[in-house]
Amino acid sequence: MTRDLALLWIIQLAPLAAFILIQLLPRSSKKFGPHVGVAASFVAAAAALGLFWINRSGTALPKEFLYQWLEVSERSLWARVAIEHYSLAVGFLVDPLNLLMISLVTVIAFFIQLFSVYYMAEDDSKARYFAFLSFFSFSMTGLVLSSNLLQTFLFWELVGLTSYLLIGFWYQKPAAATAARKAFVINRLADLGFYLGIIVLFIFFGSVSFTTLDAGVLRESFSTQFLTLIGILVFLGVMGKSAQFPFHAWLPDAMEGPTPVSALIHSATMV
Repeated sequence: MTRDLALLWIIQLAPLAAFILIQLLPRSSKKFGPHVGVAASFVAAAAALGLFWINRSGTALPKEFLYQWLEVSERSLWARVAIEHYSLAVGFLVDPLNLLMISLVTVIAFFIQLFSVYYMAEDDSKARYFAFLSFFSFSMTGLVLSSNLLQTFLFWELVGLTSYLLIGFWYQKPAAATAARKAFVINRLADLGFYLGIIVLFIFFGSVSFTTLDAGVLRESFSTQFLTLIGILVFLGVMGKSAQFPFHAWLPDAMEGPTPVSALIHSATMV
């Protein structure tokens, strides 16, 4: 378990460390930004593959590593819900699905960063580009490894922020700046549904943890209509991020960013 947790922290923090380090590099050393980004993405991919190999049998899954964040209430607001203590925790969840996804995400991110070294070789702002790319990877790994819906939503919004920064990377082009704003606004509208779904679920059920949200327990606690409403609200956020109708208009304009950004955004859409 300790080894798993160490690998999870490496996967999560390596891209963030690259983002911070690139930002702190003096102007004379900014040329090393791409090397920092690629090295960090390689470390994260190696750690993810190591985690996958250790847990390849799947017999001990799911594994959850939690850190208590907030104690909200001692009693449920909904008489039919058995949960007595409303609390929020953050942490990592490892199950067969996200174990596969974190391996795919980190490996794809590594190859995108590697390709970007050559693609952005002549760009004067490549250090800023690799910093944003690293932060995007940090946001995506956090999204995949989150143990609850609220933590997922926080990283979901960070992915949206970094998409805005990368789509509008060549902000001196009016088309790029417009495309970035368009992507940001449309996704925020869709994410409002996701946010409301999480709030309603937490108020009435008392938990947004993936391990607690058992289908059988939810069916016993709420009507089918109520669960359908929550599902639709959460799915609105998914529709925005994956550019489904009517939130599809931002995706074609996203090509105003550097080509590797489009590849990374599509891998996020896959997630």
